[in-house]
Amino acid sequence: MPNISTPTIEDLYRAHAGAVRAFLISLSRDVHWADDLLQDTFIKATRSLAGYRGGDPRSWLFSIARSVFIDATRRTSSIPSDALPERPHDDPDIPSGLMVTEVLDALPRRPGAHGVEQR
Repeated sequence: MPNISTPTIEDLYRAHAGAVRAFLISLSRDVHWADDLLQDTFIKATRSLAGYRGGDPRSWLFSIARSVFIDATRRTSSIPSDALPERPHDDPDIPSGLMVTEVLDALPRRPGAHGVEQR
């Protein structure tokens, strides 16, 4: 059985920060907010690294990033959390792209957000 070591947070950051940031930008539609969420994602990943069970580290980081985004949205949003659509894996008939669109459409637009088209 091969000895597989847990990657360091530095290794994970170097390998995946760009993809996680792009994912957060697509969710938040705000580069500056996405950068804040990226920091929060890697802080949470650092705290959770001891519990990392292996597998695809990129998927693990994307899961943390999505959780960080939803938590931040709930904290800063006036919409009730039950107005957000269910997670895509809860219903296999909902394509993941549709879920992201529904979440984004449910979010209030932040006035003055950079790169965000006001509706």
